[in-house]
Amino acid sequence: MYLFQEKTTQDFTSILSKLSISIYKFDINQCEERTFYITIRFWYANHFIFGELIYLLDREEFFGALSLNNSYTDVQRFFEEHFDYTLLHTDEIHIARLVAATPKFQEYIQQYKCKFPTYKLNLFQLARVSVHN
Repeated sequence: MYLFQEKTTQDFTSILSKLSISIYKFDINQCEERTFYITIRFWYANHFIFGELIYLLDREEFFGALSLNNSYTDVQRFFEEHFDYTLLHTDEIHIARLVAATPKFQEYIQQYKCKFPTYKLNLFQLARVSVHN
């Protein structure tokens, strides 16, 4: 993971226009009080890879990125092989914001709220998340 870039690069913006990112699966039992997990699918041409996003809910501001689990290396390799590009941490945050802005994500947040009703967090305001470079 590279942390030095502050904004999404033009290269990544171009990649996003060629790539399909969708929510694949949500398992409420995988979530904890301060972490929200969701599995996504990256699709390009006839190739796809699954990755997992983690949203840390105990932060003052929105924070989501690719989870550093078994699929992380595969997702990185997918971007390197198909786009000759190494994902930056800011790119991961951008992906997390794009996913959070979908109606399906909002549906899953409602399930999370039912399971953890006493936990107050900023993530519930994600219907208004802006995606910018």
